[in-house]
Amino acid sequence: NYTLNGLEGRFNVELPSKTMGDTPLSGNVNLDMKVDGNHVKTASGEAGTIVPLEYTFTGGNHEVSFVAWVQNGDKQESSDPIKISVETHELAPEQLEIPFTITPTEDEFRWCTVINANNDGQTWTYKTSGTPGDEPCFAYRYDSAYPADDWFVLPLIDFDDTGMYELTFDLATHMRAETLEVSLADDLNSIGYSESKIAVYTEFSTGREWQQKKVNLTINATGKKYLAFHAASPRNRDYLYVKNISIKHGENNTPLLPSIAEINLDGGDGTI
Repeated sequence: NYTLNGLEGRFNVELPSKTMGDTPLSGNVNLDMKVDGNHVKTASGEAGTIVPLEYTFTGGNHEVSFVAWVQNGDKQESSDPIKISVETHELAPEQLEIPFTITPTEDEFRWCTVINANNDGQTWTYKTSGTPGDEPCFAYRYDSAYPADDWFVLPLIDFDDTGMYELTFDLATHMRAETLEVSLADDLNSIGYSESKIAVYTEFSTGREWQQKKVNLTINATGKKYLAFHAASPRNRDYLYVKNISIKHGENNTPLLPSIAEINLDGGDGTI
């Protein structure tokens, strides 16, 4: 049997206790493990025992195979392979730590919450082709009958300090004008409130060219917040694309208080 926890896999493989000719095996039996046809590990154990193997995958679909073998003089006697298919994904973080960038990868898209508020047939998806530059991104496609009312929300973001932060992201449209709203809120129920909106792009078009947008944030209290992107275009428009969402600590360019260098008084007159 096997277990998967994000990208981590653990496989418990029982070594054969007999040959194909039904002769009992004794002593050590070796076990080769391959992932996608590439040898990654060799283990060994007593015939008939269970050997545990652990492996860290990349995200995606993989074929894992195991072959048992023994050395018989100068000859290596090998079993037929056993094969299993696994699908692995990077576990969502409990929270995003600043600074961060969401590209997104397919796993990063899975971390996000997608809300189809009007329950029509369209909402945000992960798209890797047919986008500007064929770059992976969050993509919203229009509905011919209903206006857009769809959100994607990043995992909780930990604002561990007060002060200035800088949000940047790349934004593109297809051919027609679109509307996008960006919100920052303490909970999911508040993302739609007007006071949660930090940026609104109304009836804009980029003509399939990426444009970087920047929003300066002032955080007055530490805590965790949700960053949400809301497709709000009228019906029968086109595509909205978002990628490379990043938050980092910003620079506070507010001047410090002035200071008095010297005071000279002479009766009622003086200089400061």
